[in-house]
Amino acid sequence: MQKITYEQYEQIQGEMVIEFLKTATSKERHQLVLGWNWDSSLNVLKWIISDPDTDKATALYIYWANGPRWHKQYVNREEAMAESPWNISNFDLAEETEKLFLSGFYKNHQFAFDPTSDRGHNWTTEYLDKKIKTEIPDIMFKGLGGADVQYNEMDENEDWEEGIPPHINKKMREFELI
Repeated sequence: MQKITYEQYEQIQGEMVIEFLKTATSKERHQLVLGWNWDSSLNVLKWIISDPDTDKATALYIYWANGPRWHKQYVNREEAMAESPWNISNFDLAEETEKLFLSGFYKNHQFAFDPTSDRGHNWTTEYLDKKIKTEIPDIMFKGLGGADVQYNEMDENEDWEEGIPPHINKKMREFELI
């Protein structure tokens, strides 16, 4: 068993997930995002939002799961960096996702996602206690119609853990964290 640091583990896992995503179906990509552990590296999510083949609903889900209202308490990146430097990667992810979404970057739209009613959860009510300095654009609140995708549909006989495909989980078990 090879011994590696947590940072090395995150990097290797992220690279393997991105390789998987390059040939994954839109549905697999969407399902991966639904199960993603937000304590993991954001590199995978950054790759997903930067790919024009990403489904519009997948991008919108990433936006809301990232808590955009939290980031809107800052007027810009400089203020976010000064007030919460530990969270700057999430701030950048929210801003980039919003920018790409508003620009019409995501042309693929097959799946449904409603930020006000996602599997019984209303993402739009999170962080209402934060005084926002920049508004969330109205279009980001609008639900998208399409096929309903559930995370638990992913290869029911396989071992998907926190959005990570089974073959990657198996490979990652070969490492021991030091």
